[in-house]
Amino acid sequence: MEKFNHIELNNEVTKRGDNGFFKLEKDVEAIEEFLREVDFRTKKFSSEIKRLRYLVEENFYYNIFLINILKMKF
Repeated sequence: MEKFNHIELNNEVTKRGDNGFFKLEKDVEAIEEFLREVDFRTKKFSSEIKRLRYLVEENFYYNIFLINILKMKF
């Protein structure tokens, strides 16, 4: 069986099968393949702190704790 990605499977929905109907079952296959791909690409973290630290280090979030410390007057 040929392996399709979720976009190719979703495009298969618009094609008609031998019976003349659209291949709606391909939509379900596309969703399943998409969810597998999302799960494969999702970073997993052992704690929320590690996840937040990663997001700050990769510049997805500002480190508001460090910013607040720098704003403090000594």
